[in-house]
Amino acid sequence: ELPTKIEKIASMSQINTIVIGQMWGSYKSEHPNSFLQAVEKYIEIIQKYGKGKKIIVLLDAPWDYGSYDLKNRLNRFNTNTLKNTGFLVDYPTNDDWLKGNLYIEEKMSSYAVIIKTEHLVCPNKKCNLMNYKDDDHLRSSYVKANAFWIDEILEK
Repeated sequence: ELPTKIEKIASMSQINTIVIGQMWGSYKSEHPNSFLQAVEKYIEIIQKYGKGKKIIVLLDAPWDYGSYDLKNRLNRFNTNTLKNTGFLVDYPTNDDWLKGNLYIEEKMSSYAVIIKTEHLVCPNKKCNLMNYKDDDHLRSSYVKANAFWIDEILEK
């Protein structure tokens, strides 16, 4: 469904920049066949409508289901868990996010500018969970103040 919506937008002559981003690793691990078909459809759309347009693919920041959710680290009965040191964590042990990113980068780097956020969101492979809304989304306030990688999308 999403590639069809992108195709509709990409075909418009007044559109000069197309940005594609989604939770790559989740779709790759949970719906591998439809994921592979969607990626091929994206490439087809880019080849058909991308000439003269800036094509940008946004890769995922590290995420996982559960351990990156800040609320799972808060315990009103044990305030020791509220120390900031508990919010700075290593990359998740589940590497679906990374597998998705690597696949997308391999398949789409010759068609699009790839924006990697991993090292920006999690410098030195340490992620601050205070920057996450839940286990797989960044806080909008964090993005607004820190996501300078978005600038490339907005530049003309």
